[in-house]
Amino acid sequence: MSSGLTLEKNLESLITSFITSSYWPSRSGTQNGYDAFARFRVEDAEYVWKFECKDLHADHQLKNFSNVAEIKISDFSDKIMQIMAQEDGSFPHIFCLFIPHKRIGNNNILRDSLRNWNCKNKFPFKILIWDFDFLKDIVPKINNQSAKNIYPNAPNMDNSKHDQAIKKIKSEISKESKDGYLFNRSYIKERKSKGTVLVDGSLNVLINKTQDNTGMTTNLEFAVNDAKFIFDMNEVFKNRVKYLPITKTTKSERLKSISAKQRTKVSNVPPKEFETVDLAKLKEEINDKKSKIIEIFKQEQNDQSLFNRIKDFCSSRDDGVISFVCNKDIEIASLPLKEMHPSDFESTGDIHFYFEFKE
Repeated sequence: MSSGLTLEKNLESLITSFITSSYWPSRSGTQNGYDAFARFRVEDAEYVWKFECKDLHADHQLKNFSNVAEIKISDFSDKIMQIMAQEDGSFPHIFCLFIPHKRIGNNNILRDSLRNWNCKNKFPFKILIWDFDFLKDIVPKINNQSAKNIYPNAPNMDNSKHDQAIKKIKSEISKESKDGYLFNRSYIKERKSKGTVLVDGSLNVLINKTQDNTGMTTNLEFAVNDAKFIFDMNEVFKNRVKYLPITKTTKSERLKSISAKQRTKVSNVPPKEFETVDLAKLKEEINDKKSKIIEIFKQEQNDQSLFNRIKDFCSSRDDGVISFVCNKDIEIASLPLKEMHPSDFESTGDIHFYFEFKE
């Protein structure tokens, strides 16, 4: 078994033993820009991570973790491009490079690139690197053989701090999942070379949570120019898309080894249950909940409606952007507003709908 596949197995053991059972590796010949994906449930929502394992320059005999090589962009950039080339557009919330034997270190080119890619939302997911400097203080404390396999010569393997190490990983997954979700929801596909949206005309819909006069009920306020529309928050939030429809299949796969001349069968792998996101069901759910939100938008308030405001904008131009602007709020972000289409507002214009999150 190659060192890379061994590392994948060790990561799988760590994730499934302590974090989630929803973890599926990609066998040789079936990769699509990742070695595995995992589905994490955080609070009342689900998030998808794609992991790329790299065992480059793994000198397991090193003492005291010295002379650790630096990561290069070329170590993983091809995997990013493979994900972006997916035809179905089913992007993860996080792309995580799991590379325990190299570090970002003083590679400022990589640091600047990561900052640019993430801060400017260049991809519909967040790029995260779990490198030597992040993992060396966590993995050796985990009481698991796979942890020992990753760092067999760690100078400090204090398993008494196992619980703190697992808590640290879970905390990181929770924080980064929410961040990656907001990346995905605010990603703008249609850009000019300078990073702006294709068109200049825009309509901003500001969304805020507000209290009624009694202070007991929370509503959602949608503000468009000089008009404000108040909706019952609970009624709107019934239409959040929180959980991913999953299809489970059982497959028998063959583990393969590549020799210099040919690919040879090594052994049969026992049947394993795989999960995939059912994109057809997901689309059906989004369309159903989107139609219900549109009906809410049609509610008349002071002889006008949010639906008609958006409809008037869509009908008055050939192209444009409608941006739903709100705080970094997962509940609002999980509403199918980005999936709206000009035809939902009786228009044939080239109108794009986006989220924009305020800092």
